[in-house]
Amino acid sequence: MRNLVAAVLILPLAAFAAPDSTTQHFMNQPANLFDLGMYRLEAFAHGSSEYMTSLYKRGAETDHKMTYGSGNIHARYDPDDDMIYVSFSVADEQATEQQMENGCRETLRLLRINTSKSIWRMFAHYGQERDNPNKALLDLLYEKFELRCWIHDYQSNGRFWASLPLQGDFGGTSDMKIGKWNMSND
Repeated sequence: MRNLVAAVLILPLAAFAAPDSTTQHFMNQPANLFDLGMYRLEAFAHGSSEYMTSLYKRGAETDHKMTYGSGNIHARYDPDDDMIYVSFSVADEQATEQQMENGCRETLRLLRINTSKSIWRMFAHYGQERDNPNKALLDLLYEKFELRCWIHDYQSNGRFWASLPLQGDFGGTSDMKIGKWNMSND
């Protein structure tokens, strides 16, 4: 009986494994507001994909089925130019160039509004996201953002793109840049 009690007491200790050096390394790295903000921004972007696709279709005035269903939206930081890009992309083989431009315009207009309203909450400490943001710091953060729209157009083997800075005409798109280039292997 004594051996059974000893085995029961020792067994849980033997089954416990401590984190190895790799796990310890990552556990000891502190997260910062930038890491947390990018994580929240990516979650916001991911949750907006279907909504942004409906905005694109409304702006393009089309109801045809998209090539791969809904579009995709993601956020990434580029350390080379110290910018944060929030990009919406969709494959649409049936849209005309004007429909693609109109679709991107509508998508980026609403993406600008929604991101602008949420940006401080994403990059603030938990519990402080309701506080009045430091206006100067918020303006500097806005300058680091660019919103993008990419439409794959496989019929002409090209791609349509549009970009818009986050900071600008709050509900407008007069500062939107657009373009198209050939993706063929020439």
